[in-house]
Amino acid sequence: MRLYLMELKRILKTRSVLIVILGAIVLTALLAYAPISFVRYTYQDEAGNKVKVKGLEAIKLVKAEQAEYSGIITPEMIVRALAQYQECAGQYENGVYDEKMPVEEYNKKIAPVSFIVSKLAEVYADDTTGIAAETMDLTAEEAGKFYEQCSRHLVDLMNMEQPDHPQAREKATAMYEKVEKPFAYYPGTDTNAIEYFGIMVFLMAVVGVVITAPIFSVEYQTESDQILRCTRHGRRRLAAVKLLACFTILTIIYAVCMTIFTVTVNSAFGWEARQTDIQFAFSAITFVEMTVGRLQMLVIGIGYLTLLATIFFTLFLSSRLKSVFASAITALIFCILPIFLSNFWGGSLAEWICAILPSGGTGMGNSFLYALLDTRFLYLGSQAFWTPCVMVAAAAVNTVLFTILTVVSYCRHRS
Repeated sequence: MRLYLMELKRILKTRSVLIVILGAIVLTALLAYAPISFVRYTYQDEAGNKVKVKGLEAIKLVKAEQAEYSGIITPEMIVRALAQYQECAGQYENGVYDEKMPVEEYNKKIAPVSFIVSKLAEVYADDTTGIAAETMDLTAEEAGKFYEQCSRHLVDLMNMEQPDHPQAREKATAMYEKVEKPFAYYPGTDTNAIEYFGIMVFLMAVVGVVITAPIFSVEYQTESDQILRCTRHGRRRLAAVKLLACFTILTIIYAVCMTIFTVTVNSAFGWEARQTDIQFAFSAITFVEMTVGRLQMLVIGIGYLTLLATIFFTLFLSSRLKSVFASAITALIFCILPIFLSNFWGGSLAEWICAILPSGGTGMGNSFLYALLDTRFLYLGSQAFWTPCVMVAAAAVNTVLFTILTVVSYCRHRS
């Protein structure tokens, strides 16, 4: 215990670590504020002037106008929403984009039902091109069969995107059949706020890399490891203590930053919005049954597992490389590698690499969050594997594997 506390104190007394921790807290606050600041609302005051507001005030006004269409969204509500939308938009030559439409009319008639109408257009998309349907061409009968059409649209989309992988189509269909309908929607649901949970996980991974990269390599660089190895606590026990200290520090940082972010975002947009089904927050054919609140907790939980995989991989690099700079740069390259692979190198191999790397669940478009919301699978011959499951399994294996390899590498190191 004494050795463990000494190692904690040694790490936390390092100026660079303190700067990184402070920076992480500041960036967390900024990331929490970002989606709040993105919300805009325009209305007309009593004098007839357009007033533009943003942030918390805008969120309050948006939630107020969405109140009528909240809770369980029944087929009857969908029919009514489409009728309201078409009646209002039909009065203008360019529909909802017509500049002649008064702001107040848009706020009262169009904005409150836009989330429903957009999902209607999505599920009635052309089954060969995937292009969304024209909202003005949709009928009341089609609106009333929205939930039945969701299942048909998933089949059409999987046939279009995965024509050569029948197992993937079967798995996707089976998963979507378990999703309960009708879906629920509550005011305050904001996709930007949800997506920023994924960005937070990436930030925590970078913080973890920067803090853990010097743990072993700085001792090699200063040659102090030769002295430490000669003590009765040397080698294996010392390696385990260092790993445990890093685990403790990063766990606390992750918990504090994620708590700050989650409480700030949900307090701003409203805790009731966490009850919204993700099918109304993102794609209507997302084939997992989950509310926004559960999605947030899942992303935080899997993000923590990915963080552990990333920091233990970084510690392994630190135990192998004799330079702090080399271990930090190498770890950061591996941390951002999935982002570059997903954006600049497509194909099955790149997708597999992105999924199984220690930092595979972090990033932007390649994160666990986006994999969960996507319809893509990973393929090995004729077998199809759901990407989120591969990411979770890989993170768990990487955590255990690199923990063991780090201890072995440190014990066998020769100056």
